Amino acid sequence: MANLKSQTSDMTGRPPKVVDSPGAGLLRVIAAMSGEFMCEVAAQPTSTVSLLKTMIYMATGIETFEQKLIFKATALGDDAAILGPGMFACGTPTLMLVRLDPESAAEEHNRQLVLAAVKDGKKLKDLEYKYRGDREVVLAAVKLNPCEMQHAQTELIHNVEFMLAAIAVHPTARCYGAPELWLLRDFVYEAVQLDGLLLEYAPVFMNDLDVVFAAASNNGYALRHAGGQARSSKHIVLAAVEQAGCALCHAVDDLKCDREVVLAAVENDRMASVHVKGGLRLDPEVKRLVDQARQAAMLRMGCAVSVPQPPSEEFALVFGKEPAVQEVA
Repeated sequence: MANLKSQTSDMTGRPPKVVDSPGAGLLRVIAAMSGEFMCEVAAQPTSTVSLLKTMIYMATGIETFEQKLIFKATALGDDAAILGPGMFACGTPTLMLVRLDPESAAEEHNRQLVLAAVKDGKKLKDLEYKYRGDREVVLAAVKLNPCEMQHAQTELIHNVEFMLAAIAVHPTARCYGAPELWLLRDFVYEAVQLDGLLLEYAPVFMNDLDVVFAAASNNGYALRHAGGQARSSKHIVLAAVEQAGCALCHAVDDLKCDREVVLAAVENDRMASVHVKGGLRLDPEVKRLVDQARQAAMLRMGCAVSVPQPPSEEFALVFGKEPAVQEVA
């Protein structure tokens, strides 16, 4: 057990302590506001911030969740982080301790415990109501199961920023958002950049060229949910086929005859050639891209072109002729 040694009295009214352990270096702790000496504790580069706070609690009686430690103007925020050798490079390091308001610190401590429980699988419905409106807690639950959104507070599912964050965590979270959000252009524009297929839920913007371009750039197949004006835009169709070649099927016929669009589509996916019109399937460059892609696919699959072998003597004796060789395309 750690050895406690008395020093002069400190701001808590208790005598400051030195918490010692074999083979450790000392850390000096002072009050951030007054500069008053509080205690010295022994630690190592591999000690965690959490352990350091525990030792300070043993020396001063200040709860670990009430402590904010600062070293060289940088807060030690992550309790799981190690102190590292840099802290011990020059003599005895000095840490400043800010004592947080006990009530708010205890509340944040409880919130962190709830957050940890949710990350371990605890359901939102089993939490106090106030935590079901906590953005970080709800997002942690959504990451494990988007259906947890049904237990979130109503204010959250109407909040643009929160719903975008939830969709970023899991696209299925959009099922629980307020329907009126899909009438907000700014929300839709940001949402389709996360998942282009979400354009389906915002038909009012299906001919908004900026929105459709953002959606098609994310997922070419978003073009299927675009209006006629957007599907007639070469700029948008090019973005779509460069992302997914077979999205060409959703373009207007005029663009299926456009050589630049067709080449971009076939280069992305040789199967896009089935949607090509205007005789461009016979275009030498289109044929070259298709053949090149076919050969690459065969190599990936480990297919090898068979080499015809001369007929065996036994075959010739039985059939009196050479066997037919079946060529592999």
